[in-house]
Amino acid sequence: MRKSKPKKRYFLPDPIFKDTLVTQFVNNLMHDGKKSVSYSIFYDSLKIVEEKTKEKGLDVWKKALNNVMPSVEVKSIRIGGENFQDPIEIVMYQRSPRQFRPQNSEEANVFGLELEFRQKILNNDIYNLGLNVNASVIESRQKLVGDELDVRQFDADALGVELDEYRRLQGQSPYLLNTSLVYKRNSSELSLFYNVQGKTLMFVGNDDVSDVFSVPFHSLNFIARKSFGNGDKQQIQLEVQNIIGDVREVQYEF
Repeated sequence: MRKSKPKKRYFLPDPIFKDTLVTQFVNNLMHDGKKSVSYSIFYDSLKIVEEKTKEKGLDVWKKALNNVMPSVEVKSIRIGGENFQDPIEIVMYQRSPRQFRPQNSEEANVFGLELEFRQKILNNDIYNLGLNVNASVIESRQKLVGDELDVRQFDADALGVELDEYRRLQGQSPYLLNTSLVYKRNSSELSLFYNVQGKTLMFVGNDDVSDVFSVPFHSLNFIARKSFGNGDKQQIQLEVQNIIGDVREVQYEF
């Protein structure tokens, strides 16, 4: 397990244009550590561009970068599943229905579909705006056995309903949605995040105590960042959490 997060790398502006994007480009252009040679090749190339286009070489170069950048950075779909042998769940014993205890359950199955999407809405040499979406749909099944099956069958018979032989796996949400809208301009960044997960089984009930579910919580947060100082190494940040004022709740279901 990694003990600490890797340090964030900061790029110093190039000697002529004072632009960190130029520095990153030259670093990729560099071969055998000869950075001065790479800078000379880059600057000489911009002079040739200026002579032929009669425009500023740096502006033409940035336009060319934007033209070759894909408007959709990532668009992927993943499908998978997994079988869990003896998963540990938080349940209540029939003899002490008011006390929660961990217990190994029978084999459980989880199947899911994940969609990841990243879109550049606006992108130029001054600012850019991007949308990120990650969504998952999950189906989990835990087979009813033993005391839990007997108790749930008794309750179902009393209510006159048919009992399903499977229930959800404790702690597994049926869906997840994470989205962000990020605006960047020079050393400033504004981000809006929306997250929600489906109703989740928190505790498995037994006897006269019902199952405990978490109600979907809609989280909308805003973050503003401003970098400054030498190499933008200093940063000031403002956060506003739970803008819509949603409340975390649980509900009980037999």
